[in-house]
Amino acid sequence: EDTRRGAAGSFLRFGSAATISSVMVCLGKHKLAKELKILFPESATLLNNGKWSEILQKRMFNPDFDSQSSADSTSVSRSPTRTEVDLNNVYEVQDEILVESFSSKTLWDARIVAVAKSSEEGPIAAYRVHYKEWSTRFDEWVSPDRVVDMNDGNILKQQLHLAHLAKQQTYLPPFLQKLSAASFVDTANRARDFSYIPNLTQFSKFSLSASEEEKALHELKAALLLVEAALPAGCVNTSTNGVYKTETASHWRTMVLKSKTPGNLMGCLVLLENVISQDWLRPNAEHLISCLPRPWKSINEASVSLIALRLLTLDQGMKYELVKTDDNWETIEVSDSQQNDES
Repeated sequence: EDTRRGAAGSFLRFGSAATISSVMVCLGKHKLAKELKILFPESATLLNNGKWSEILQKRMFNPDFDSQSSADSTSVSRSPTRTEVDLNNVYEVQDEILVESFSSKTLWDARIVAVAKSSEEGPIAAYRVHYKEWSTRFDEWVSPDRVVDMNDGNILKQQLHLAHLAKQQTYLPPFLQKLSAASFVDTANRARDFSYIPNLTQFSKFSLSASEEEKALHELKAALLLVEAALPAGCVNTSTNGVYKTETASHWRTMVLKSKTPGNLMGCLVLLENVISQDWLRPNAEHLISCLPRPWKSINEASVSLIALRLLTLDQGMKYELVKTDDNWETIEVSDSQQNDES
């Protein structure tokens, strides 16, 4: 912002975080932009949280905004030097460390692969880190204040946050919590692949222009995915050549998500009914399902109410607690605390 002139010519000295953020935007994907983000984390934060755009808008409508704004909202905050952080925490190449995310909420496992100093005897300017189980193309330079020890306290913090994220992922919207499947979706020995966790929170939001039928269809998709995710091991053939192998299950879930009409979704429900072994249906449910319209008729005359009736019959009639692994049969009891977690 201040123009300084000298024998070598003139240059600009940028004194506010917002101005440096503007420089980063102008540089785009240039490698210098990445270096600036390391040296000026506050400017990078302004871009990440959208504050930079707000500042530009305020400048547009109020020319005196810069002079009125407080120093702590626009002043540059350089990464603290190693002497400011902790002289005892100087890391070397190959050290196992944790890297703090820009939001300061998540800690990522990493390894030091290079160290940068401003001079041979000077403080450390940045660390180049490799994230465990990630490709080397994601290696990056990070400022020293984002690197923390891999000690018990930090590992506990990391685990607690990851557990919180997992809980958010499997949180069930209220309209799903009354289904029997809700008590078993997180139980061990489910038929689904262990790596698949249904993200049902996405179904708790609707478009403002959605009709009542579209909203009901949206919720029925979530209910159907929940029932499928809670199916116990053994009730469907998930072997390599099985009728419900991993690839088939993935394709079926895609069909559910892409269903646009009641007929599409009813077709997915009928397909799921057909792959479930009768051994996992209670006698009354098996009888009720047999009394429902035949599959082809159900699909041709499908409506959200008929889907709800058929899906509820399947959910209430499933023996979610009955598990078969190899040749062993087991009945799982769900504790009251697990059931209360869904409410």
